Amino acid sequence: MVYELDIPEKPNFLQGVDYTATNLDQPAFSRIAYFIQLESIDYGHQYVWVSMDSFTTIVSHTGVPCSGCEQGTIQTNVNSVQVVSNMPGLSGTNLSGNLEFFPSNYGRGNSANIPGASDTLLDSGDKPGRGSGYGCMQVHVDNPSNLDRPRNNIFSLNGFQHGARADLGIGGSPIGHPDWTFAQNTDIYSVKKLQVYVKAA
Repeated sequence: MVYELDIPEKPNFLQGVDYTATNLDQPAFSRIAYFIQLESIDYGHQYVWVSMDSFTTIVSHTGVPCSGCEQGTIQTNVNSVQVVSNMPGLSGTNLSGNLEFFPSNYGRGNSANIPGASDTLLDSGDKPGRGSGYGCMQVHVDNPSNLDRPRNNIFSLNGFQHGARADLGIGGSPIGHPDWTFAQNTDIYSVKKLQVYVKAA
């Protein structure tokens, strides 16, 4: 495990993230994984584990992309993705996907040319801005039951830099934007835990 975070209701991560555990002393790694666990009256107990081939060689760049964390914008495709979840329609193996880790604001329009992404909703192909802003940490993966459908939102954590209620969810949002942008719903969760792992090469 590299990072563990109990996500605050109103995170203020502009200059750094208040991880509950950090272990950056890692050997070279070949895969990166994220585990999210949520508990709420609205959705019950939810979890997702998503692992993928490494998209960076810098272990600190696997965490929340805050403006003061020096990792910058990460908008990239990921391969050999495995998803295990108790949420219907998310679990699968050897899938393709993409990341949106932005410390900035971001806008509509499929600027990343992601198959099936919307030009009118905020989802898997959004356009990142510059500098500090709203912030998002999102993983999107092909739908394992129908590869021609738009990519599933696996998890999203957005709006974590300015001390306001953040956006958080596993799977696609049932209302509004599929990536949970502007949901401002962290108050509904009694448990909201994020863990980041790497696998030694």
